[in-house]
Amino acid sequence: MLHIGETLTREIQHNLSPHEMAILEHEYHKRKKHPGLALILSFFFGCLAIDRFYIRDYGTAITKLIVCVVCSILFFLIIPTIIVIIIWVVDMLKIMKATESENHKSLYMVYQKILAQKKCAAQRHS
Repeated sequence: MLHIGETLTREIQHNLSPHEMAILEHEYHKRKKHPGLALILSFFFGCLAIDRFYIRDYGTAITKLIVCVVCSILFFLIIPTIIVIIIWVVDMLKIMKATESENHKSLYMVYQKILAQKKCAAQRHS
C-alpha cells in the first residue's frame, strides 16, 4: 500500500477502483525517488547539485550549481569556501524532506492523470 498523507489516501480510495489503485501504485513506484539515495548523492555530489537533479528539483539544482561554480572559481577567498560548505550542509539536512515532497507531487500527478483518463472514458461511453 502507498505511504502517503491520510487526506490524499482517503480521496484516492474514494475515487479509484481497485484496478485504478493498482495502476496508481505501479506508476508511483516507477517515478518514486528514494530519500536515502538522495542523501548519499547530496553527501558525495552536493556541490554539483546532482541530488537536486535526481529529485527533479531543477530550479534549486541550477541555482545551487551556479553558486557552487562561482564560489569554486573564487576558491582562493575564504568567504566563498565557507558559503559552499554552508550550502552543502544545509541542503544535506533538507534533501530527504525535499525528496518526500517531490514524491508526493509525483503521486498527485499520476492520480490526476488517472482521473483525467477515467473522465475521458466516461465521456466516450456517454
